[in-house]
Formats: sequence, C-alpha cells, structure tokens
Amino acid sequence: MANARRQQKAQDNNVSIAFQIVATNFAINIKIKVMNIIKCFIATSLVLSCFNSIGQKPIDKFWSNKYDNLNYSAWDYISVAEKVNWKPKQNSVFKGSFELFEKIFIKVCTHDGVLKQLEIDGWANCSRDHEYLFEKYNRTYNKISKEAWDEYCPILYSLMSIDK
Repeated sequence: MANARRQQKAQDNNVSIAFQIVATNFAINIKIKVMNIIKCFIATSLVLSCFNSIGQKPIDKFWSNKYDNLNYSAWDYISVAEKVNWKPKQNSVFKGSFELFEKIFIKVCTHDGVLKQLEIDGWANCSRDHEYLFEKYNRTYNKISKEAWDEYCPILYSLMSIDK
C-alpha cells in the first residue's frame, strides 16, 4: 500500500509538472503572438506613413532653392499683406478685419517656433504646388501678379493657411 501511494504521488507530481510545462508554453505562445501583433501594427503604421509621403508631389528644385534660408519677421508678413492688399476672408476667425488679424498675428508670433514653422510650411508647399497655390490665392483673395506671387509665395501661403 505504501508503494501504491508513492507511485500515485509520483504520477501526481508528473501530472503537475506536465501541467506547469503546458501552462508555461501556452503563456509563452500568447506573449509571442501579442508581440507579433504589435510588430505588425508598427510595421503597418510605418508603411502607411511612407505611402502618405510617397503620394506627395516632388519638390521643385527651382522654387526650393529660391525660398530656402528665408528668415521672416512678423512684420515681414504684415508688410507683404499690406503690399498685395491682402484681407482676411469674411468667414474666417478674423472676420475680414486686417486690424484684428494684425493684432492676433503679432501676439501669436511672440511664441517660440511659430515663425519658423510658418517659414517651413511656406517653403514646403510653395516648392511643391507653386502654380496651383497661385491660382488658389487669386480665386480666394485680391488678384496679384505672377511676379508678386513668385516673390512672396511662402508668406502668402502662410497667410492663406491661417485665414480659416
């Protein structure tokens, strides 16, 4: 009888050990599957972000070089807006008021990075969609000459983009 109990205990230990091995393997497999799902999610996100940038028009080297290394001040934006008689749209946050635009723009531009970001956005968009943006500007605001557009595109693009 004592021998039978020992054999039963040994079998119980073997079953317990086997169960622990199965449970451990199951947990490891779950972790591996979760990690694979996370890897797939990250890879998919990266691929989709690449497609987003692939779909963009290439930068036109001529305009890119022309607008590279600009360093505008807030007053440059105001001055160009006055030169081309730019007025905010009536349905924008500025309600068609150049004075309101000027006050808000000067205050916003005191924050770090605002002017630099406007320059980067202006450079990138004018280097890609120069002609289209010229047509869009003239459909939306007072018409300007092609020469004025070519000279002030990054500033005028930025004015259009904030006039929402």
